[in-house]
Amino acid sequence: MDILKKDDKFFPVFFYIKQRLGVSKSYLLMTIKMGAKAKFMSKRMKSKPVERAVETFGTEFKKQNIYTSQKFDIEARYDELETNWEQDEINVLLRFLNQLCEGCFRESQLYLRRQVDDASEDFKDRKQGVITSVDLIYEVVTVFIGIVDELGTYVYSDFRTYKLIPLVLDTMVEFIYGPCIENQIFLGKWKKLFSVINSLMLITEAGNYSGIHQEAKAQLRILGACSNILLAIIDIKDPVEAAKIHAIVLGEIDVMNLRRKMVDIYLYKIGGSAEKRRIYEFNLMCTHFNEKIQEGAAHCLENEFCQYGHMIPRDKETIQTGFSIFQVLTILRSTCPEHPKLQCLNRDLRKYDYLWKDYDDYYSQIFQETRDSHLALQSFQSFERYNATERRLLD
Repeated sequence: MDILKKDDKFFPVFFYIKQRLGVSKSYLLMTIKMGAKAKFMSKRMKSKPVERAVETFGTEFKKQNIYTSQKFDIEARYDELETNWEQDEINVLLRFLNQLCEGCFRESQLYLRRQVDDASEDFKDRKQGVITSVDLIYEVVTVFIGIVDELGTYVYSDFRTYKLIPLVLDTMVEFIYGPCIENQIFLGKWKKLFSVINSLMLITEAGNYSGIHQEAKAQLRILGACSNILLAIIDIKDPVEAAKIHAIVLGEIDVMNLRRKMVDIYLYKIGGSAEKRRIYEFNLMCTHFNEKIQEGAAHCLENEFCQYGHMIPRDKETIQTGFSIFQVLTILRSTCPEHPKLQCLNRDLRKYDYLWKDYDDYYSQIFQETRDSHLALQSFQSFERYNATERRLLD
């Protein structure tokens, strides 16, 4: 950072980054649409003439959802694509900006948005005139908005955007963590940004939130990144600015959708049954894939599936997404309790007290029986293959 500031050397570097972000975004969109067009044409020419297939491509390719009904067609070349993706220019640029702000480096966070006071007479160049700031935070946000506007929900279907969208959102989080209130306010007043984030969170069908196919994995990862950036922006300590920004957020965000996602994640991952709650509270992760495969042994897949219902890393990320959404709704409700969109959160919880009492009594009884006698384990089919660590936790 000191090198960039010295003798105003920042301008050629930052201006180059600005240009290359635009160029690499355009190239990315072009290659993605070319690939989508090839898939679309091969799929539609079976039922439509070539001319008609070409006409409908521009409006329909965003809605293909091709990976929900067939195997992810590039899994065979995953390692090769992973290597090439890491080398793509747009990813390198985003990682560079991300690293400049690593560790909540406030000085860099502010410098990326404004390097000099453009109106000051002190910043003059004898040959070029006024030295101008290059707002790289603005450029990153416009790249994000441009990609989603252009591709729509197809961002879930392409490997590059499935990886890129979370990276862009994580970079935005780095711009404001600390917190950097100035950058929070800058992003918090951007209606279009919240509108695009809301469109990504409007997943109509997320299944059981387990990522059963490649597009579902992309949906969960992008949903988590969207909840993180929302929380980072609205968790602002200035009460006056917070009220303004929260009003803008509520104008663009579908609160009912957030509530539904939060409740679904809880039901599928934590509170749907006493067994799920026990697995969550004891943080039981799947390790059965390490066991020797024998007849009747576990058929678990590492980081993908547990036959006995234990958590995999993606489950923990999904649960964290649910908690982030809960924090977002809690913060919004604390500053705008009377907002019409938040009235759906008002419930008389006292009438459900009897349900919690019955559930807690049942839950306590299970653990009392387990502590009293190991024979109680025979009552639970899923307990039969517990390893020594899990048995010690239950004891």
